[in-house]
Amino acid sequence: MKKWIIAGALILLMTSGQTATAEATNTNVDDNTISEAIAEEPMLEVLVPQKDRVTSRETMMVSFRAPTDSLVVVEVFHTMGMADNETPVALYEPMAFEIGVLERGWVELTLQKGINRIVLTTTLAQKNVEPKVEVTERIITVKDLEEVREELSRNVMQTTATDLIRRLTNME
Repeated sequence: MKKWIIAGALILLMTSGQTATAEATNTNVDDNTISEAIAEEPMLEVLVPQKDRVTSRETMMVSFRAPTDSLVVVEVFHTMGMADNETPVALYEPMAFEIGVLERGWVELTLQKGINRIVLTTTLAQKNVEPKVEVTERIITVKDLEEVREELSRNVMQTTATDLIRRLTNME
């Protein structure tokens, strides 16, 4: 008997939860509100690499997401060391991508050993609104495999267990 009462109460609870409805009207929405909401969202989302990284691979796939009909320009600069007075050298001519309906773009880059700065500039031109420009950059350091191992082992010895777990699970 108790099972029937509990089962009936659960069925009543599930059906009442599913019958909740909401009414929405667009009387309070105008074009300015929509354009302000679009302006607050970041235009460019870099999917790969998600953050700056150190690697031993010289070939890297850069993947990004941007709004339809936007223009993304990818530039790659290279420096050998950490010196501030060293001027970066462009590895490639600037590459321009017009983003289509899929809202995605990707490019395969061959990097050089040292510090490589990838700069992604997004431009979105809309009607009756001045063009919006957003710049995102990633720093990729390419080192020999032995250098990466030494740096990793040095960092492991100097960090706490929780920081090490966060780093390994990419929660930083």
